[in-house]
Amino acid sequence: MRRCGDAAMQVWANKDPEIKRQVRKVIEMRLSFAGKALTELGFEGNDLTMRTRVYIGFMAGERQIFGSSKKTAKRYRQRQLDMLLCE
Repeated sequence: MRRCGDAAMQVWANKDPEIKRQVRKVIEMRLSFAGKALTELGFEGNDLTMRTRVYIGFMAGERQIFGSSKKTAKRYRQRQLDMLLCE
């Protein structure tokens, strides 16, 4: 599932239990991957949980926030990571 289709997939998931299971599986995979990366950077506990969820939420909605411009998204991505990773 591509990030730009997340909103549409959520709508579809609300109507189809199998799609809902698959969407949840993808979300869990993303949370696991990001959580492992942030754990390696030394985050733990509630801080780890919140940073992981904020990151995944941001990435899922990036196109809606910045539009379709890859240049704009790239310009803000480093700032977003800096904000996420600072203590």
